[in-house]
Amino acid sequence: LAGIPRIWLGSEIEVGATRLFRKTFVLPNRAGLRAARLTLFADSVYQLWVNGAYIGRGPTFFHPHRRPIQRYELKPFLKEGLNAVAVLVHSYGFSIHNYTVSGCPGLTALLEMESHNGRRHRIRTDRSWKASAQTGWLADAPRRSWAIGFLEHFEAARHPWGWTDPAFDDRRWSRAETHPAFRPGLPGIYIDP
Repeated sequence: LAGIPRIWLGSEIEVGATRLFRKTFVLPNRAGLRAARLTLFADSVYQLWVNGAYIGRGPTFFHPHRRPIQRYELKPFLKEGLNAVAVLVHSYGFSIHNYTVSGCPGLTALLEMESHNGRRHRIRTDRSWKASAQTGWLADAPRRSWAIGFLEHFEAARHPWGWTDPAFDDRRWSRAETHPAFRPGLPGIYIDP
């Protein structure tokens, strides 16, 4: 993920912030696809869907400057035609007992697709991803203790149901904002656990 932008939307110092990110793309010929590997990292935590199917969550606990990447094989979840990768990212915005705030909330991802004829196509996080802060998760919930985050406070009427599906209309969503993966002057690395 070195050199790939981190995406976020709005303030990077917001406490208890949740953002939704979507990237749609067309796969012209699924039969010709040999592999489709997604590599990603999110600060603080993420949940991943592909074409509406829940894939996984993460990352494991990490130091802000030694970030563990995770990989997923997406070929079984992709289809011919329009596809969607959807990621919910929640940023604590403060340190807890097993997390040190980095000041770099957001998502860094790279989808590498390879066809049987050797052709490769890469999709990375950039301004072409769509983003929304209208998630249904509210930040004004009480905090239970110094060691853990806030209680989950979800308002279903504000959630954009169906946002993980390829056909969801995201035309009113914002373009994701791009940022350096690490803060200037505070270098770090991605690690492959």
